[in-house]
Amino acid sequence: MQIEYIEQKLIELCQEAKRLDRVPVSAMVVKDDKIVSYAFNGIKSIEHAEMLALEKAMDELNTKRLDGCTLYVSLEPCPMCAYATVLSRIEKIYFFSLDEKKGAVVSNVNILEYFDFKVKWEYKKNKVFEDIIKDFFKSKRL
Repeated sequence: MQIEYIEQKLIELCQEAKRLDRVPVSAMVVKDDKIVSYAFNGIKSIEHAEMLALEKAMDELNTKRLDGCTLYVSLEPCPMCAYATVLSRIEKIYFFSLDEKKGAVVSNVNILEYFDFKVKWEYKKNKVFEDIIKDFFKSKRL
């Protein structure tokens, strides 16, 4: 599956979240080149896109672990979500924008490397995701 296709789907999910007045962060779980689940941020403070997508993927695959799966996220995971990916046994995380305040893979501490977790990760900068989230919070300050 082309990463450009995944990025476009994540952008669409972020835009839908924004229309619903939710923080526009989206996540998708892929296994064997097929989308298993996707989500955007919920209403509750712990309903992060990653958490929702991971849970949906486990339900969809009828499993307790996500061996062989990849997580794609529009925003760098926070500590809760980074650790949840470890516990779920995600193989690799891709994210497309940094979270300078709460990011836990590049921006602040790298939880995955600090604790020597075996989750691979890759940051692939995409300005569209940066602009979506910046515009959302800017509109809240007006």
